[in-house]
Amino acid sequence: LATILTDATYSPCGLCIDSKGRRIGWQVKASKMTYDGDAGLVYLDNPSLELLGIPVAWLPWMVR
Repeated sequence: LATILTDATYSPCGLCIDSKGRRIGWQVKASKMTYDGDAGLVYLDNPSLELLGIPVAWLPWMVR
């Protein structure tokens, strides 16, 4: 069983916005996220890591 998301964002704390409207924490954005439930893996195509709303890293793909 696979779940495919396009233009997806993952953030461990929801919106990650503080009381003053500033971004806090981190998030990962990807052009395509595929979750393989049988293998328990997440495949990311073109993922980028954002810290405090600023992109800091990009990879062509990633598997977790």
